[in-house]
Amino acid sequence: MATRKIVIKDNDFDRTGAEPGAVDLAALDHLAGFFVRMIQLRMFQMFHARFAGSGISPGLLCALVAIGANPGVRAGALGDALLIRRSNMTKLVDALERRGLVRRLPSDQDRRSVELSLTQAGAATVAKIMPEVIAHEATMLAPLSVHERRIFLGLLGKLNERMGKGSGPG
Repeated sequence: MATRKIVIKDNDFDRTGAEPGAVDLAALDHLAGFFVRMIQLRMFQMFHARFAGSGISPGLLCALVAIGANPGVRAGALGDALLIRRSNMTKLVDALERRGLVRRLPSDQDRRSVELSLTQAGAATVAKIMPEVIAHEATMLAPLSVHERRIFLGLLGKLNERMGKGSGPG
């Protein structure tokens, strides 16, 4: 993917100095979804490059951290919260269980439901990898000042919360 230098001038983008042969993505410059997608893809690429040896993907990490913060969470509720379809959630939990990171227990309230909790190995994995993930995220967000990071994360959180009202994985 070709990169280009973007200089912001008067709320518009100046493309002078674009690399020869670069793909002009100017038509997408005012679409928030485009930038969110591009940032997500770049962050995932960087995550996979950094944590390739761990066998942990961003999705597995989110599930592990969420289960650790919510012991006994129902698999369906976790899938809904993480916007993961039920069939994919089952596959994700199967993978975590095979690796000995998560255990499934029948729910006391509803025998048809499964509750999830981290095993000792799962808790140890989260404890080990989270400091590295936090450092990795700090590196990715290094172009932003501390103040800009707070604003950026605050705005993302606000959008996520507002957009999440009444929605689910579909």
